[in-house]
Formats: sequence, C-alpha cells, structure tokens
Amino acid sequence: MAHSVDTSPAETLGGAAEVPEPRIGLVSGILAAAALVLWLGGMALTLETVRLDDQASGKVAVLFWPTQDAETNFRAIAAAGGAPVRPVIGSAVWIAHSDTPGFVGRLRAQGARAAYGEIRFGPIFAGCFSYVMGDKTKRPDFIVQ
Repeated sequence: MAHSVDTSPAETLGGAAEVPEPRIGLVSGILAAAALVLWLGGMALTLETVRLDDQASGKVAVLFWPTQDAETNFRAIAAAGGAPVRPVIGSAVWIAHSDTPGFVGRLRAQGARAAYGEIRFGPIFAGCFSYVMGDKTKRPDFIVQ
C-alpha cells in the first residue's frame, strides 16, 4: 500500500519560503494623502487671499451654507441689492453682481459665508481653470471667474 506524503512547496525547496509583503500600496496611499493635504492647504491659502472685504462690489462668487436651498440664496442676493447671475456648484456657490459699494457686507448680513473675487494665476497649468491670452501683454493668465 502506498502512502502519499503531502509536501508544501517550501519543504520541496529545502526550507521555509519567504514571500515579501507588497509595500507599493502603502507608499502610494501615503503619497496620495500627502498630495491631497498639500492641495487642500494651497487652495485654502489661495481662497483666503481673494476673499473680499465688506466694502467690495462688482462680480463676485458668493459662498452660502450647503444646507440652504437655491431659492433662499437667490433671495439673499436680491435682498443685498445684487443681481444673481448663476449658481456654480449646486446651490452653495453663486455668481452675483452689484456695482453698489458695500455689496459683500450686505451679502454677509443676508447669510452668505464669504464672497470671492477673481483668482489670477501666473503661467501654470491647472486642470479646471480656463486659459486666457491677454491682448496687450501676450502673456497667458489663468482666471477663475
């Protein structure tokens, strides 16, 4: 009667076989998290530099609480003496316009969290921003409006 002996591949090779653990996923995750943190920090700094004071007017991007509906935000812009141009991100961000000084302060009094002006970038590439060539300077400007 023949007995079959079950041998593992490690025993066949004459010792315990070590299988290296894949660390590529861990390193990729750390790099992705670091890039996200740097991007968020850069965006926060950029947005803080273009935040308008209460006396500002003109064409602005208005940030409302995300829980407010579009009709409430539309009415807040109109009550502040502005013209709602269009919503940008759902109903939380609107483009609005008023030439009357103090427009941003009135928006805040109506419940807006903040108002922002144009964001100008130098000759860099950023995926979501539009490319505009200036007529006089022939230098590219990146503008988010």
